[in-house]
Amino acid sequence: MQESSEEANDSISTSSTSTSLELPEYILRNLTPTKRSNSKDKNHRIRKSQIIQSKTLKLKKRSQTIHQKIQNLKLHQEIISNKIAEDLSDNLYRANERRMAFLAKRRERARKLQLTSLKLPIVLPLSEEPIACPKNGGNRKEFVVGDIQSIIIIQKRIKKHILLRNINHFKAFQVSTRLTQMTYNETLSLLKPSTEFTKTTVAILRNLNLPDILPQQKYKSFLYSLIMIADYKDSLIYHTHSGFNTNISDRNINNLANSVSLLLFKSAETVIHKFSEFIYSDLNEIEDPWSLPKLKLCKSWKVYHFLFQIFRSLHFNNCMVIINDALEIVQKQLLASQAIEIEMQREKYADNHKYLYKLSQVFKFSGTEWAYFGEDPRSFVNNIKLQVFDKALPERPKVKASIEVLEGLDNITESPSNHSIIFERLIFNVPPKIPINKWRKYWVQQYRAEKRMNINNRYGIPNTLKSGFFNLNYQNTSSNIYVENVFRDLDMASTHSKYESLRGEKDLHLFSTDFDFIVSDIFLILYEYCIKFENINNSEGFDIAITQFRTLKNSYQVAKSSTHKELLQYFKLHFFCLSHLASIGPFVLDFVPNACSGFIDILNHLQQVSPNEFEVFINFYEELEILGMNLWVNKCKNDSIKKTKSFENVCLFISRKNFKIENGTNSPHLRFPLFYNFLSRYDNDFDRHFLSYSSIIDSTFEYPDFESFSVNALSLRYFRHIYINSILGNLWNRNSKYDPDYLTNEFNVFFKEEMKVLSIKCRVLLISDCVLHLILNFYSKAEISLNGQHYMKFKGVSIQKMADIIIRYFSENINPPDIGVFISNLIGAHTEEDSNLNIDHLISYVYKEYNTLIEQDGYSLLKRTLTDKFVKLINTGPISTEFECLLKGNFTYFTIPTRQIIDEINEILEEIYDLYSPLLNWIYKDIGEPTI
Repeated sequence: MQESSEEANDSISTSSTSTSLELPEYILRNLTPTKRSNSKDKNHRIRKSQIIQSKTLKLKKRSQTIHQKIQNLKLHQEIISNKIAEDLSDNLYRANERRMAFLAKRRERARKLQLTSLKLPIVLPLSEEPIACPKNGGNRKEFVVGDIQSIIIIQKRIKKHILLRNINHFKAFQVSTRLTQMTYNETLSLLKPSTEFTKTTVAILRNLNLPDILPQQKYKSFLYSLIMIADYKDSLIYHTHSGFNTNISDRNINNLANSVSLLLFKSAETVIHKFSEFIYSDLNEIEDPWSLPKLKLCKSWKVYHFLFQIFRSLHFNNCMVIINDALEIVQKQLLASQAIEIEMQREKYADNHKYLYKLSQVFKFSGTEWAYFGEDPRSFVNNIKLQVFDKALPERPKVKASIEVLEGLDNITESPSNHSIIFERLIFNVPPKIPINKWRKYWVQQYRAEKRMNINNRYGIPNTLKSGFFNLNYQNTSSNIYVENVFRDLDMASTHSKYESLRGEKDLHLFSTDFDFIVSDIFLILYEYCIKFENINNSEGFDIAITQFRTLKNSYQVAKSSTHKELLQYFKLHFFCLSHLASIGPFVLDFVPNACSGFIDILNHLQQVSPNEFEVFINFYEELEILGMNLWVNKCKNDSIKKTKSFENVCLFISRKNFKIENGTNSPHLRFPLFYNFLSRYDNDFDRHFLSYSSIIDSTFEYPDFESFSVNALSLRYFRHIYINSILGNLWNRNSKYDPDYLTNEFNVFFKEEMKVLSIKCRVLLISDCVLHLILNFYSKAEISLNGQHYMKFKGVSIQKMADIIIRYFSENINPPDIGVFISNLIGAHTEEDSNLNIDHLISYVYKEYNTLIEQDGYSLLKRTLTDKFVKLINTGPISTEFECLLKGNFTYFTIPTRQIIDEINEILEEIYDLYSPLLNWIYKDIGEPTI
């Protein structure tokens, strides 16, 4: 008890004496949680609801996306199911159609056989009494109902007769050479179903048993080829929208459709050419079912219709897309405004939509399997898609040329003004008074002369020596050219001849009229030169000059029918114009002001105006015009071979026609149609190049490089082969069967006449060699079995003289009517006197073989052998051993002319390729880069 009381007392004492514990402020601040700033969200409920709402929206959006994907998948599956069902139905329909066609064919065949047997003549006995058998005991002859084989032969003869009659009727229209040259309207009028041309053409195709892709439309697929070609060419010439082009917003589909339409165009031209060749082939080839022209026609027929199916499908689909887009646009317009015109437009598009769908049901293809290029249509389209989809289009070259220049490329027209051609970085100028085709011809001549001079300098002798003196073997020519030399080289009237006619004019009125033309031309020549090449910043001076010129022209209208005073004033005013023009271009017309002042003084003292008094003025104007033209031609000249070649290639490339990659018309075939006809004529395998359709499409999406003149050895070899065929292919008949001017094309404008001369020289050489071979062959044996007589051989010296006489004779008489007298005189002068010549037999022998030589289709083994050897000579190197063996073995007595002709051929072919190599390499790629 005592202890507890003590503890209580201690506690009381402790509590009574202790004070409150106070911690420091910094400790309290660190231990006590405080809220220094407001939280981002005071209301936690609002933040929570926002988070929940955002997650709800995300989930809802995701749900909608999944739902949309499900709907799209269902729609896609439905489309695929419908497509499969449609394909199955289509396949079933085609199978039924093929089955019905097969059954109908079998029924028709059976019906024809039955009718044939029923219509055969039946021989009946005259009486019902039995006919006694012959006494020899032979069997009784039965009366045969008929011989079906003989009836078939008769039917074939009738069919051939009908075919020949229709072919003659077709020839009477005289349109075979114009089938691919007619305009669109001409073609439509010619191909109306009621025209005789259409009926005759369809009858010929039916008689040839060519399959019709649209059996119910009477070969409209073939007739469409003529319409398509005309539509193509009209759209290029007149820049109109063609019917075959159905460009839509999808560039890939456009590239596909345009590529197919281009291939169809090329195949359409081919099938028409093969059809014309068959029509104009020989009678035996027409009657022969396996003739080469007919087989070529059948092959081109199959290619054309293979492409026609694909083109028709793509064309129809694009038309439907265009109409659907138009309907959507019209529908949106109707929602914005309820206009009657818009409603009528919508009904029009709807009717077109129904019409197209109806056409798709009417034009059902036949059951014939049209497969070509080693693949079916679907694989063919897929291959083109891989080639043209997402294809990068090159930038279109920037061309700037006036309409007069583009028109002058096709026509030789003289223009009083100058012209410029700008192609990318290349700038070319054409002087006034010289047509652009003449200007091109002049520079081609200069290019050939310089190239031949470089070839003759085969040892590389420098033009100048280190000492500075010219080499004696080098003909130095000034860099300046003179207009009178240009006119002479181009066979144009010289400036001097024009002024000579003016000097001889006695009538004052005619004199003043002619003089006014001269005055105007000279002023414009000098004015345009100054404004183009001189002080172009002096616009005020040029304005004053042209104002003075207009005043001059007005004063002439008064002076030509007035007195002496007005005529003097007219000439004075022109001298004032020239003086002012000289102040604009002082560097080129520095002598003009003094001369004009002197002439004005002469005019002031002139008593009357007459041609005799104007002699000094005529001389002045003649020199002034020559000066102005010399200034022009030297400013417009091409200062290098490379620029000359670029100028010529650019002039061939540019055109007024509408060539665009976007329309599928940037094809070398469309740009150079004559040259492609030339290739198809002299390349026997040209149709085979069409199989390389990928190269045709690639070249359409490219442009040639006119600054690069690299040599493609394979291209050079191919075009050499073509040109050699063109020269030698017309040796025996200068007038071609289909095209009299067989060398006419875009690349032969300045080489055509020379190539014709080469063809004649080759003809003379080969005929001379053949005739000499015939003569030597006749006398080659010591004994001839004809009559047992002996003939002496020629002297060795006399044979060479005979060869020279023969080639000279045929050079002067290309197609002599009778060579009997010539051979008789030739043999009599170059043989031994005591030899028995038997001239009559020799003339008969040579004349018979000679007729086969000069005929186009005449077969002669000698002619064929020597022609093949000559071609081999051209293609063989002139310094090789093989060349010497061929030359001496086949042209023993004509070695010199043979070498000269071959050198000329090689020279001109190398010049053509070197000049046009950018374009020819582009064409070579387009035709599939064939190898020879």
